[in-house]
Amino acid sequence: KNDSEAASLHQEHTLPIMGPERLQEIGSCLTLEKMEMMFRPFAMPAEDFPPPATPAGFSGYFSKSVLERLVNLWPFHKHAHSNGK
Repeated sequence: KNDSEAASLHQEHTLPIMGPERLQEIGSCLTLEKMEMMFRPFAMPAEDFPPPATPAGFSGYFSKSVLERLVNLWPFHKHAHSNGK
């Protein structure tokens, strides 16, 4: 009895781990097109943002180096980014 009690307690305190097939399912939903849509606003050059809509700290935060770091994080997007230029 003690063993089963400990087992159920252990189960309560551990998160179920998803199997690889489940992870695959989720990964396939996140397609390149969706990533493109997510990153398109960040990939725009600063000139594309209308100045009135840009808060003071915004352009500084999205400086070229930050953009390039973002693009470098996503190698497949780097390719799309250079194509869009």
